[in-house]
Amino acid sequence: MKIQDPKILLIEDNLSQAKLVKNVLDKSSMEYCLTHVTSGEEGLDLLKNPNEFDIVLLDYSLPEMNGLDVLRNIKKMQLELPVIITTGHGSEDIAVQIMKEGAFDYVIKKEDYIERIPYVIKESLQQCLFEKEKMKLESQLRESDERYGNLFETSLDGIIILNPETKILSVNPASTKISGYSLEELSHLNLNNLFRSAEGQKSFQELLKENETQENLEFELVSKDKKIKTVLISFAHIKADKGTHTEGKAISCFIGIGVIFKDITERKLAEKRIEELLEESKAKSKELEKANKMLENYITGRRSQI
Repeated sequence: MKIQDPKILLIEDNLSQAKLVKNVLDKSSMEYCLTHVTSGEEGLDLLKNPNEFDIVLLDYSLPEMNGLDVLRNIKKMQLELPVIITTGHGSEDIAVQIMKEGAFDYVIKKEDYIERIPYVIKESLQQCLFEKEKMKLESQLRESDERYGNLFETSLDGIIILNPETKILSVNPASTKISGYSLEELSHLNLNNLFRSAEGQKSFQELLKENETQENLEFELVSKDKKIKTVLISFAHIKADKGTHTEGKAISCFIGIGVIFKDITERKLAEKRIEELLEESKAKSKELEKANKMLENYITGRRSQI
């Protein structure tokens, strides 16, 4: 949809009225393309081509098929374009009915009404464009929320949302598995209570104050059943836009902290076991080397220093 050079369909059986509309549009700042038909049937036939027009200017009093009937048919076609109805009837009941049927706006044919046509067209196009963008953004937001919700619920890593005072606001199921606490229990805990040592608590709090994203920081937590869990913690400060500064810079406010923690306890135990095996292997290699030397000395009859 274009606001500056819209494609307008005018459905008006009165040729003099149609000429007045064209003249007033010519005097406006719009670079428009106007198609004029004199009956509702002709208009509906042209509207069968999708994206052919950006807006419809429709007369209420048409022969055979009046404006309301045309409007109802346009709505059945599910065309996403604004329809403005012009009517010589000043009745409030007519205006209410027109809007209830789905007209975007209406103009009553009274003195100097024709001068309002360009402005109503521009406003309707602008509003329609705004509504479409709003619907698009809302749809994207819903999709984003769904993706986040799925990620939040199914992630194997623990995810905790904190408020600015570091109180736990929300936790995902993986958090309960790692910590051993239920969702209800976690919601009443302070995250500091999970750290194994006071040093760990202090270090974490100091990092939070830096107001920077942190990734893969190793800490030790204590689960509900008193088991020591080694985790990698990453976190980021969550901010919300509050508009723009007078200098054009975006203004945001701090609303919380997103914390992700990965349980690497098994990995750390495996690493420790590997180190122990390597040490055992080195010790056995030395013993084997010593035994081989003793055997060699025995065979050769040497009494070398071992």
